[in-house]
Amino acid sequence: MGRTIKNFEVLEQIGQGGTATIYKGIQKSLDRYVVIKELHPHLVNNENFIARFEREAKASALLNHENIVQIIDFGKEGESYFIALEFIDGMSLKELKDKSSTYPLEITLYLIAEICKGLEHAHEKGIIHRDIKPGNVMLSSEGKVKITDFGLAQAKQFNSVTVTGSLIGTPAYMSPEQAAGKKVDQQTDIFSLGVMFYEMATGQKPFDGENYTSVITKILSYKPKHTFEISGSIPKEINDMIMRSLEKDVEKRYPTVAELLADIQKFMEKHNLFFTSKDLQKFLKDPDGYTSKLKEKQAKDHIAKGMYYMNIGGEKIDDAIKEFDMALTIDPENEDIKDKIRELQKQREEIAKKSVAPKVKVSSGPAPQSQVQKIPVKKKSKFPIFLIIGFLFIAVVIVAGVLIVVLDPFNLNLLNPQPVVAPGPGPTPVPDPVPIPQPVTTNEYLTPGPNKGEVWIISNPSGGSIYIDNTDTGIKAPCKVYLPINKDVTIKVTMYPNYIGVQRTKITKKEKNDPIKIKLEKSN
Repeated sequence: MGRTIKNFEVLEQIGQGGTATIYKGIQKSLDRYVVIKELHPHLVNNENFIARFEREAKASALLNHENIVQIIDFGKEGESYFIALEFIDGMSLKELKDKSSTYPLEITLYLIAEICKGLEHAHEKGIIHRDIKPGNVMLSSEGKVKITDFGLAQAKQFNSVTVTGSLIGTPAYMSPEQAAGKKVDQQTDIFSLGVMFYEMATGQKPFDGENYTSVITKILSYKPKHTFEISGSIPKEINDMIMRSLEKDVEKRYPTVAELLADIQKFMEKHNLFFTSKDLQKFLKDPDGYTSKLKEKQAKDHIAKGMYYMNIGGEKIDDAIKEFDMALTIDPENEDIKDKIRELQKQREEIAKKSVAPKVKVSSGPAPQSQVQKIPVKKKSKFPIFLIIGFLFIAVVIVAGVLIVVLDPFNLNLLNPQPVVAPGPGPTPVPDPVPIPQPVTTNEYLTPGPNKGEVWIISNPSGGSIYIDNTDTGIKAPCKVYLPINKDVTIKVTMYPNYIGVQRTKITKKEKNDPIKIKLEKSN
């Protein structure tokens, strides 16, 4: 473009905002690329906007962190106010989001963690960003994550600057207190980051609306869906982090980004999710290809672990099922995995039967008739006369053709050394635990139909009984069912003695719906 602003040569315009035009330039003294923000000409006489521009420069100058874009210079050239900043060769998170709405869990956690680190540094310096959003996060081609644009920053050492008749921030990412025009602190940045966290995990905004007013109304009064209601593959721990970040009551929200960062790091360590800037670099080059390869690798890892535990058998059966469940979440159409889960469930049932069979004890009192019928089978060698009479009786019936309709079998007690009596009061055998009687089962959800879509229900742990809208399906998870398309249904999974998981969900497609993953928890 040929223009020069002090020590900087303007090369090309790369963006434009409400207050400034953004250029790519060169710092001539050091021969390096920079970003030049120049205040719009029609604002150079507006004291409020000049003060905000200056405040951005001063806030940036207080910060020195690898996750924050560094300021190089600030000044005035003639009637022009400018800020020179570190040039990031890459894209904004908004540009990445426009290419791919959702990311692998590792990518999401890494990006949020890096933003947390930058915000933690700013908050320690007493600076609140107040405009955290995808457009203000830069991703370098080297895999670095950097926060930019402190134009709305608030700090104790700066005078408060507002623009009459406007809210400070971007509506979709505002905190409730910010949207209400109240005083804010560092927790407003945590809420904004929570909105980004939710959006990256689910591909949907938690507070979406047709216009400015509807968005603000939702932020102030609407509680968004749990993330696992949108995508069944999102772990409960991640959902809890996101929902805590989005608490409207600041007393329930994360008090600091350091605590949110600690929870993310604990989760990543627990699940061996090791991710670096080099991994992000590979992802940025080919998001779809990287995601596909990552899912394939994760599925293979879970299958390998599942096979290892399956070969051990016995007490490792549950571990094997858990690993295959994880693989099925990634690859829900893998019939081989489903077959292995069914095989393991059968093995578990057989082991359970063998382990409970010897536990039945017969008391010294009169036994119920069901036990009476079993006694001759176990001790038939002690009753030869009884068996002979039985065979003779059948022969007589065949020869004579006479049907005996009335016979008192207890008259045979004279031939039986062990008394047989009718059921009566007294001690009874100690039975295995019996589940509470359930509603009549139906197979309505096991057959496809014109307005139904197929989806897998997966419980953790596996083997839970599936109820759909309080109807017992008579099947256990994991299992493929057919649900009405675009209709909210309640899925409940229970397991003896008192484990339960409930999820409200809706499928939208005929096939290839995300699996419904339900974690069973002990109820009181």
